Amino acid sequence: MIDVFKSLLAAPSSVKSLRDLISNPPLGSLLIVEAPGDLSIRAATELATNLTPLPYQGIDVRIARLENERWSLAELEQQVISPSQLTPAHRCVVVVEDADLMDRTAADRLLKVVEEPPNGCLFIFATTDVMRMPVTLRSRATRVLELDIASPAERVSALVEQGVEKSRAALCVERCGDMWDLTLLASRDDESFAASAVFDTSVVQDKAFTAAAEVALALEKVGLLGTSKKNEVAARAATRRACTRLLDVFAKQLQDALRATDVNGLDLVSIQKLSYGLDEARDLLLRYAKVSLVLTRLWTA
Repeated sequence: MIDVFKSLLAAPSSVKSLRDLISNPPLGSLLIVEAPGDLSIRAATELATNLTPLPYQGIDVRIARLENERWSLAELEQQVISPSQLTPAHRCVVVVEDADLMDRTAADRLLKVVEEPPNGCLFIFATTDVMRMPVTLRSRATRVLELDIASPAERVSALVEQGVEKSRAALCVERCGDMWDLTLLASRDDESFAASAVFDTSVVQDKAFTAAAEVALALEKVGLLGTSKKNEVAARAATRRACTRLLDVFAKQLQDALRATDVNGLDLVSIQKLSYGLDEARDLLLRYAKVSLVLTRLWTA
């Protein structure tokens, strides 16, 4: 059990929370796991496969992965609700990825199922931001498990233990942040490593339109890593996640600039303007704006 949770590369306090939950399985029909990057779905999956099945004869774990922009009613019925209809001898645990990306009709339908779960089914919702979930669903959760990713040093050590050269491991962790799956790809594959260089981009750009177009194309390449090129929706979603990571990088650059005596020619007004632009960019991404338009807006506002 310890090794399983260690492989998640969660913070020590988060690992303890996961172990405690396994020792004392939650009552009720809904558990929410909130964590940055891809940690939420990885932790939710490990929880589902390690929960004590008593008084059932076994556990049937189903992973519902989002295949479109948002969870629609039809997709929810197919991937989440129908698999929960199992015989009472087996407890069904359904893990719902990106549970915050759900339209109102789908959320209302799922609420009814959570309130009256078939055959004692347990639903585990994975999300990066629980506050984006409908309050009606949040209020039905037995527990909201808030997890955090391991420190950069711990992630570097984990890669080194897998045979990755230390300087490359450190650069992959610095570039990819909490996107652990991408970190692993970049550490093992030269093409992925080269693509991850997009996260070295500076928020300060002299040729804004050109920079926006070039960076958007680079983020699309990152979005295709580990994603079937035939699944355009999944690739676009991955590109938006990569863009979110880049915005995190930009935010850190601004924080560092505020602490430094030399801010590369930027005055406080410019820094504040960029800060507002970052907030707007995040909002545009949530509204499914094109990545190229989001970046162009940021650099030309």
